[in-house]
Amino acid sequence: EGPANIALYLTDGAVAKQALAARGATTWPQDPNYEPATQVNVARLAYNTTGGKEGNCDPEPLAWERFSRIMAQKYRTKVVVSELMPISKLSESGADVAVLCGTDRITASDPEIKALQAFVAGGGLLYMEAVGGAWGGPRSATPFAESAEALVSQIAAALPSATTTAATSTRA
Repeated sequence: EGPANIALYLTDGAVAKQALAARGATTWPQDPNYEPATQVNVARLAYNTTGGKEGNCDPEPLAWERFSRIMAQKYRTKVVVSELMPISKLSESGADVAVLCGTDRITASDPEIKALQAFVAGGGLLYMEAVGGAWGGPRSATPFAESAEALVSQIAAALPSATTTAATSTRA
């Protein structure tokens, strides 16, 4: 451990950067200077868990900034990401994509389910992610994944069958 730390210090991490690059990993993308060809509006949704407590809705706070920069660099797409908002505000957001992500069990009320149904029925894309995976380890997002699958079924129950044909599992 000590010699590796010394090598990293002396080379300013060059060895590590080369090793990461060889594995396809990249460093933090630069803030792009570009003229966007298109724009996508993303609504990040907050949710409650058991007992009305706010769920872990933002487990990777810099992920959307990184994603936005990559989309700008590679696809000249401006990704406008909202602050966390209640599901009930989704219809007012003007979003093309709604994102529900986290690690805790989702407890959605009937009005929230109806708001998600209306969003999807109106052509919006709902993206749900069990952050950190759902493999059942001590820090996994299994509670989120299980409740997200149930929520997807509730949302799909009121939608025309053509809308739900592209649904996929939330399991990692």
